[in-house]
Amino acid sequence: MLAFAVVGPEAWVRGQEPAPGTVDVGMGVHPAATSRGLGTHLVGQVVDLARDLGATTAVRAAVAVFNERSLALCRSAGFRPVRDFPGPGDRPFRELVLVLDGSRRPATDPVPGGPGEH
Repeated sequence: MLAFAVVGPEAWVRGQEPAPGTVDVGMGVHPAATSRGLGTHLVGQVVDLARDLGATTAVRAAVAVFNERSLALCRSAGFRPVRDFPGPGDRPFRELVLVLDGSRRPATDPVPGGPGEH
C-alpha cells in the first residue's frame, strides 16, 4: 500500500467534535512514496469525495504538529489552521479547515485567527 484516505467520522481525532456541513478527512502516504506528487493528487481526490459525501461548509483535517510535510501539503491545498489541541497520547495536533464556497474549488479566505495566520 502506497497511500490511504479516511473520510467521515472515522477520520476524527480525539478532541474533535462534529460540525454541521463539515466532513473530516485523514490521509497518509508511505514514506518510500513521498516527494512524487502522490499526496497532492490524493488530497484533491479526498476533497472531491468529501464534497460528494456532504461537505457543504468545510473539509477538516487533524495533523500531528510534528508532521511538517503533511501540514505543508494541507496548506498548499488551501487548508488553513484553526486550532491546536491535545490528541491521542496528549500529542499536539493542529486542526486545519478548507472553507468551501459552493463551487468545486476551495474558498481563498483563510480562517481568521488560526495558528500561523498573520
